[in-house]
Amino acid sequence: MIKKLLIASIAFSFLFLAHPAAEALYRGGSGQLCHVPQPRLFEPSSDKVDLRGIETMQFQWSPHVGDRIKREYYDFRIYKGYDMLASGLIYKERLRDSKYEHGVPSDLFENGTVYTWALRQVYRHAGKSTRSIRSFRVIK
Repeated sequence: MIKKLLIASIAFSFLFLAHPAAEALYRGGSGQLCHVPQPRLFEPSSDKVDLRGIETMQFQWSPHVGDRIKREYYDFRIYKGYDMLASGLIYKERLRDSKYEHGVPSDLFENGTVYTWALRQVYRHAGKSTRSIRSFRVIK
């Protein structure tokens, strides 16, 4: 009976630790919860963005937030308005893990309209960070 319990316990431990979801919960068997940090947004930094005469709007964020070895990609999105609803999504891109800025054609934006950009880091086996968000009004 004890031998069966021991075998069952070892099998359960192996399956739990080998499953990708288990890696999301624990880091290196230390028992500490894994955390995917939010990116820190840099640009645009003001409430109003003047795109007159500019063909590409640049978005920038910190390359120093998080663990680059664990990062798989960035989830970059732009929404029309302040609400981040699927109906307002106007731009979505999966960006390389080593990229810290992204250009978007300025003709995507309308004069006087508010937009919200959101960025999340995605780690291998640990999921996505909380969104970092910033809203801005376009002037053309």
